[in-house]
Amino acid sequence: MIEVVVQDDGPGFPPEKADRIFERFYQVDMGGTRRYGGTGIGLALAKEIVELHGGRIWAQSSGGARFTVELPRDRDHFRPEILERRGPARDVPEGHRANDRGLMDFAVQMAARDEYRLLDIAEATDRRVSVRDMDEDNKPHVALVVDDTPDIIRLVHNSLRTHFKVISAEDGLKGLEMALCERPSLVIADLMMPGIDGLELTRKLRGSEATRHIPVLMLTARGDLEDRVAGLETGVSAYLAKPFSPRELLTTARALVQAQETTADIVLTQRMDSLEIVAGGLAHEINNPLNYLKNALTRVRMDAEALLSGRLGKEELPRAEKRMREMFDLAESGIRRIAATVELMTSYSKAGFSRQLRPHDVYAAVREVVAMVLPATGRPVQVDLDLEGDGTVECVPEEFNQVIANLVQNAVEACPETGGLVRVRGTREEENLLLAVKDNGPGIRPEDAQRIFTPFFTTKGPGRGMGMGLTIAWRVVQSLGGTLEAKPGAGAEFVLRVPRKQSRLRAVS
Repeated sequence: MIEVVVQDDGPGFPPEKADRIFERFYQVDMGGTRRYGGTGIGLALAKEIVELHGGRIWAQSSGGARFTVELPRDRDHFRPEILERRGPARDVPEGHRANDRGLMDFAVQMAARDEYRLLDIAEATDRRVSVRDMDEDNKPHVALVVDDTPDIIRLVHNSLRTHFKVISAEDGLKGLEMALCERPSLVIADLMMPGIDGLELTRKLRGSEATRHIPVLMLTARGDLEDRVAGLETGVSAYLAKPFSPRELLTTARALVQAQETTADIVLTQRMDSLEIVAGGLAHEINNPLNYLKNALTRVRMDAEALLSGRLGKEELPRAEKRMREMFDLAESGIRRIAATVELMTSYSKAGFSRQLRPHDVYAAVREVVAMVLPATGRPVQVDLDLEGDGTVECVPEEFNQVIANLVQNAVEACPETGGLVRVRGTREEENLLLAVKDNGPGIRPEDAQRIFTPFFTTKGPGRGMGMGLTIAWRVVQSLGGTLEAKPGAGAEFVLRVPRKQSRLRAVS
């Protein structure tokens, strides 16, 4: 006999799995040290080849993995049918060839095991090379695929391309970077990857405020219950075992995204209907103008101290006077906004929050919002109002004011530092009221136009928004039977249309 031993000084594997590692499609976690995850057939193939040669192979783990192969010498031990497997061609019923028996036995064994599933030929051959879709920027959702196997990325792309824009990363670290940058609707990750594995990627996604809401679909060739439990505890939303069906992948992906949107709807409904959440939002509304007020008073105090101490020259007095007047206007605007918020909170505490339809002067609300929001931002933006006719609409005023405030504030913040211009246009279109808000900022990218109202999607920088303002605005308008449209191009424009009269109030969903 000839003995061949291959041993390494790596982490090894659990000793109780010494036999299972030779099964097809079974993989052992190598502690993140493998550059490529593999497919789980290498050792199974080695075992079949060794046994075909009349030998045996076994594995041990103690301070590293040790594989031993024993092979008989020479060729006397080979059976003639092994050495010469070719024979005359003849028709044999399917599954009756001698060398088919092992394949059929394997298929029967795999079909009986829960952790494996055999693919139909139609599904197994649906592995076209992925290409860039011409209409991918029009898809409402983005799926990020993180896998170090190009064939898996192509398979996922071909499976999801009808409903998702698919982007990809070849390892966990790049996948995390792309998730933070692109804010996808869904992350599909392999369990075993170079850099950081799928569980660590999920842990980091859940640890970030920007990505903790994104559902994670984990792909794995391992069916161990412990692995699935560990993934679910980490934050994995669902598992798919390799090999998987493209139809099953698409159905699961769509279900996860739909579940995320349903969760967002529940949060929004609670925000509208819960006094506690409304009060928390109102407290936030107080904090912003309070900060503007504090900054204005600090600037006024500095100028006053300079004036009283004689450090302010006569030629600087006009400039100081103008600056102090601007700061007083800013402070007064903040005080008015805080007073309005406190008044609204007082009414909530007396009667509770009730979604009741009442006639509301939208044009007056626009003027009030501009008067409070513009000075509070402290930005030199010109706001032109073109409001024609009667602006009265039946709505829930508290909710509709939030729509106006979100649109106006977003427009002001999108304007350039100098030469900023916002136009608010209102007019009557038959039985509807049209309100359009347009700025001269960079505008909306065409690829973002389809996602601009998606929950948690934002184009603002870190810490400047959670991606819910436009979602809330869209749902409030929808509850009134209206529409809210975002027009891409130079300078963002949002066009709102709502019926002036309401027969009933729809749910905000």
